Amino acid sequence: MHRRVQRPRGAAGYEGCLVAADREEPEPMPQPRRTLTTPQAKRLKQLGATVDAYRAGHPRRRLSPGLRAQALAALDAGAPVWAVREACKVSATQIARWRQAAARSGGDASPSRAAVPASVRVLSGVDTDSRENPLLDSDIELRIGG
Repeated sequence: MHRRVQRPRGAAGYEGCLVAADREEPEPMPQPRRTLTTPQAKRLKQLGATVDAYRAGHPRRRLSPGLRAQALAALDAGAPVWAVREACKVSATQIARWRQAAARSGGDASPSRAAVPASVRVLSGVDTDSRENPLLDSDIELRIGG
């Protein structure tokens, strides 16, 4: 609370001014207790060390998709956002973007890739006609499609 100080009558304009020394500092608001379980702390410490090593070798670059996936996995395992932010040294907005990218790509934080066929077809590169004609043995021709 502030108290008003009366100045001498000769000091025009200073009646009722607050004195800086009389101002009370507001009490800081209590912060929620930030604690981690031992496995979470260990996992985030390892993640932080990995991120630091990556950034040392790749300054001013985005984190790799693998590191992003590790950060999101830590969040999925129950680590609080503030702890992952501190470990990876990124903003909450960046983590939100990683989550959006993971949701768009089906749960993986890495960039989407074309679907790989379940089986690979191996095509023969030798015709029966080429075996019969000795002039074609030295030439190689690859035809794709029809």
